[in-house]
Amino acid sequence: MSGFLAKKHSFSLGTACAATFGLAFSLTACDVVVGASSKAVFDKYPVNEKHLSFYDEELDKLENFPVCGSGNEGRIDSLKGGNGKYGYETYYYKCKRGVWYEVDASVNCNTDGVKVGDICKVKVGTSSWMNSGDGVWKYYVYEGNGAWKEADARDRCNAREKTVGTICEIPVYSASRAYLIYTADGVWEDFLTLMMSTEGMKWKYGPGFQMPKECTAENEGAKEKFVFGAEPDAVTLYFKCSNGEWNHINDLEYYCTTGDVSDGDTCSFKPDKNAIERSSWIISELVEPDVYTYYYYSDDWIPSRVDPEFGYCPSKDYEPFLYKKRGDEYYTCMYGEWKPAHLVPRQYTDPRKEGLTDEEYDVLDLPSEASVGDRVGGLLENCFNDEPSASYYGTYFCLSQNYYLYGEDSTWTLETEEYEKYPPKPECTPESEGAEWRSKSDSYEPGRIFKRKKVTLHEENRGGYISTYYECEDERVGYDFGRTE
Repeated sequence: MSGFLAKKHSFSLGTACAATFGLAFSLTACDVVVGASSKAVFDKYPVNEKHLSFYDEELDKLENFPVCGSGNEGRIDSLKGGNGKYGYETYYYKCKRGVWYEVDASVNCNTDGVKVGDICKVKVGTSSWMNSGDGVWKYYVYEGNGAWKEADARDRCNAREKTVGTICEIPVYSASRAYLIYTADGVWEDFLTLMMSTEGMKWKYGPGFQMPKECTAENEGAKEKFVFGAEPDAVTLYFKCSNGEWNHINDLEYYCTTGDVSDGDTCSFKPDKNAIERSSWIISELVEPDVYTYYYYSDDWIPSRVDPEFGYCPSKDYEPFLYKKRGDEYYTCMYGEWKPAHLVPRQYTDPRKEGLTDEEYDVLDLPSEASVGDRVGGLLENCFNDEPSASYYGTYFCLSQNYYLYGEDSTWTLETEEYEKYPPKPECTPESEGAEWRSKSDSYEPGRIFKRKKVTLHEENRGGYISTYYECEDERVGYDFGRTE
């Protein structure tokens, strides 16, 4: 048997057994040579020596790790591996005949007063900024005669207080969630498993699952909330009856109407703490609110904050372009917060808008004289007051919501079809130097203005034949903002 001798920042091989080195003599007791060393000897590299750059704070402990000798035979000691980002894991070693052997964390489990089936919980790791919680744990079940084995899911469920109908959540490989239910026969049966599949997440029902109500033609389209088990381990599930089958839905789909809704509708509900399928309510809080609040916009329920004065504010960057006025100052909704608006769309400040529909107001300033193919923006605006847009473009700006084309019938028509945003560049000729052209603006992105910076003539001799061509250098010189002030 060979060992490894711990040194600061490096390891050298300890001669625990002469045969390992191919020497011309042999020793029958490995600890004869080990005993002559002043450093701890391990049966293999400790975890700390695998990635020294991560574990510098543990090196002093490794350097001063006690020598395994007759005075501490059978002693248990530990080393910690890891870092603040990913967390630390504890490794345990037992002194045996001059060598520290890595042993299972179950050595921490005390057998005094325990009975077969009891569970021992051992902390083997710490949490970090990347994984919250109270640490990483291993569970062991007592088998009797001083022996512990790593506990499986049913072992852990068995160790808890239980009655018929108790539900126990268990970890399952490749499953998002898995649950067992305690039956009248005194066994844990598979209840429900949420599995990942090529078609997304799918539910698999076990023999212990019984639907409380049938889905029939009489309750077609109905939504139900079923609670299985009892507190504190109850499980809440939401279903919708469709074509004779109960289909899983989440709490947002259950509480908020998904039929006849329109932009600007709102919904709020208190989340069920035991719900398995919960909607994601995230704006910036690390602690979820007591009540979920949503704003409907563009076919989606958007998590929102509710201001007591201005009302709902969805957690989007600039959409849906909501504005409220306090005194002479306008506020706009961005990222779930009402903030002072740098720019306000014309339709909020133009007195001509009063009494007109959006469609009527939008066309008030279309020119009476134009050429076929001319394109002009309407009066209705979207204003971009968010910092990311201002940082990227260098300014806050507003763009027309709609654009109109002048036709051969001498009328303006709303542009509804797809258009070529980037027109063809001018032909690369000497005459094109200095030419400008631009891409088309739309309701969300300003057009780009380009300029032909330089035209260079190149000549190539191809076997006595002189070939000439022009190379053009173009650059973006600005943006076609609708309005910046």
